Amino acid sequence: TCALPICRRCALRARAGSFFTSWSWIGLWLRLLGGAADLQLLRARAGERTVGLGVLVRCPEHRNRVIFSNTLRLHATGVPEFDILAVECNGFLVERGLEEMVSRAMLMHLTVLERRWDELVLDGLWGIPDWPLHAHNVRPRIKRFANHFVRLTAVREAKAGYLGLLGAKTRSRIRRSCKEYEARGPLTLKNAASRTQALEFLAGLKKLHQDYWVGRGEPGAFASSFFDRFHRELVNEAYERGEIQLLAMDAG
Repeated sequence: TCALPICRRCALRARAGSFFTSWSWIGLWLRLLGGAADLQLLRARAGERTVGLGVLVRCPEHRNRVIFSNTLRLHATGVPEFDILAVECNGFLVERGLEEMVSRAMLMHLTVLERRWDELVLDGLWGIPDWPLHAHNVRPRIKRFANHFVRLTAVREAKAGYLGLLGAKTRSRIRRSCKEYEARGPLTLKNAASRTQALEFLAGLKKLHQDYWVGRGEPGAFASSFFDRFHRELVNEAYERGEIQLLAMDAG
């Protein structure tokens, strides 16, 4: 636990961060892990108020089967069977408005006061935080990956809708695909109206996913029993709270 001198007037309004750092995701992940990982909780406090949380996993690893590394990972285990979930928008769960200060303090705690690791791995971060690691004898190594997303605000403001934001060739391909699907019957989009239907949609998604990847000679993500169970239980538990939306498109 690291204590922070933050003004008590900063009321805890809501936990900031992505769905991937919410209790719906993290709590289920911890429950399914059981005792399969060496877990520790890092908590930041302002007085008696908790303003930051992070679940870290200590995992001894070997590089090239020779070099031993005492590795610490944030919301990941280093075990492919469990990390197949591919957490996105990762980071510490921090009170809204205090993200930069609290996250920096939590990392400094790990690099200065709790330096019982050789490697600290922070996978799936949204953006690269401005953390002065060099000052504490830490050599950062950053890997960047493309993150594909759609800004819904731009879609809502576009007079021509989402298609109007795309290039001419992409629009043409989409319209051609829709026309070919419509040859089977009208296109309809359905939003899962109940938890039971949401689970049915998930089963259909699983079949389409597995058919595609197995057809390409790959096992597919749902071949993992941990991945399969996690998503079924996630939909089963989080749908009624309005945190899960599943859509199905039919052609005829």
